[in-house]
Amino acid sequence: MKKFFWLIGIFCLMMTLLMVVDTYGLFETNSTGESQLSVGKWKIKVNQTDVTFSESITLNNFVYSQNQHVDDGYFAPGRSAEFEITIDASESDVSVEYDLEIDDSQIEDYPNIYFSILDMDTNETITDTIFSGVIPLGASNRTKRIKLFINWDDQLQYDESDTSLIDEELSFVISANFRQYLGE
Repeated sequence: MKKFFWLIGIFCLMMTLLMVVDTYGLFETNSTGESQLSVGKWKIKVNQTDVTFSESITLNNFVYSQNQHVDDGYFAPGRSAEFEITIDASESDVSVEYDLEIDDSQIEDYPNIYFSILDMDTNETITDTIFSGVIPLGASNRTKRIKLFINWDDQLQYDESDTSLIDEELSFVISANFRQYLGE
């Protein structure tokens, strides 16, 4: 009878060990898998030029106002010039936030030369040298059209400073900063 209890005890011990091993096996999982994430495309064009990876582009096709006293293709007192900028984010898979800033430091000594910006989509005119906005992902039109104006008023009190610009090239820099809009 003692042997019988020993056999039942060993059998119960073995069953207990098997159950513990099986329970441990329930928490152990070995599997492999592969995951793929699609990355949104980022492509920005300014006046048909891809600026996604470029540092700078030259924008020099100004349209000058008519003035019978100034030769075509030249900027002078009494004349204005305009330049259209088109930002195209239609090939981007994200919303785009942009800042355009005009560096007017070269003309800061000439108060009769000034800039203005026209948002051609809203007809809003901005007299500041910074223009910001967002091109949302869900917009039907993923382009932004902006017209930059530079005006040179012909005022007698500035004739001396205007004369100092003779044979000079008037240039200015427009800095553009593009980034993904996160809804902040």
